[in-house]
Amino acid sequence: MDITLADLKAAWDRPLLSKADTNTKTNKSLKLAKMGSILYMASHDQVSPFLGYKVSVCAYAKKNKCYEPCLDFAGRGKFDRKIRICRLRKAYHWFTAEEDFRERLRNELAAQARLTVRRGIDMLDSFVRLDGTSDLGLSEEYRHEFPELMFYDYTKDPIRYYVYLGERDDGRADNWHLTFSLGAGNKSDAIKILKAGGNVAVVFDLRKNDPLPDEWEGFPVIDGDEHDVRYKDPMNTVCGLRVKSITKVRKTAGQQFLTAGVS
Repeated sequence: MDITLADLKAAWDRPLLSKADTNTKTNKSLKLAKMGSILYMASHDQVSPFLGYKVSVCAYAKKNKCYEPCLDFAGRGKFDRKIRICRLRKAYHWFTAEEDFRERLRNELAAQARLTVRRGIDMLDSFVRLDGTSDLGLSEEYRHEFPELMFYDYTKDPIRYYVYLGERDDGRADNWHLTFSLGAGNKSDAIKILKAGGNVAVVFDLRKNDPLPDEWEGFPVIDGDEHDVRYKDPMNTVCGLRVKSITKVRKTAGQQFLTAGVS
């Protein structure tokens, strides 16, 4: 797909956040919530060629081998040129003008917060996911500024997850929720997190509508494909997901990685 730096700059003024109803999975979440938004940027090191140096928006991508089967390349994200340009532009914006990126993100979150209040919507019914295809931990920062909104994300960062668990257990994470995401290199962390009372997302080698297992490593499995409102999941459960791109995962990562999980 032929994309140039000029293409990214031409899309500079487009919004950072996408509404929940523009994405298949988050759209399902509107059955359980009334409003939502998500931030998608080009995953892992995809923007590096445009910068001229190596970067990553997912510090644990290489360890967990989740960069090629990433959801960034699922659905329209793998063939829609406009979507690729927008996601690359956001990552480029982050690395070249972080202060401006943050200010624009803050303004967009403020707009959602105002609309939430104006419509009398409860915080739990107005969600934000800032690491749709990244693992920067932005929700951890902005949740304090916008108590009107419910921030949630998946992460492969065990340190961040333990910070979240500590705040949750102390009652200081009312509008913040994290689900730890199993990868090829963090199974021991995932099991420790489950034993500590956390939640873990596991991708199983299953097709759409195939039944999920009842348990994983002795912990109950719930169907995570029904919606994406992870903060309404029961505590200490496994969020079971079915692989979204069987062919690509098998080709790039192999069967052993697939059954270990990737999200």
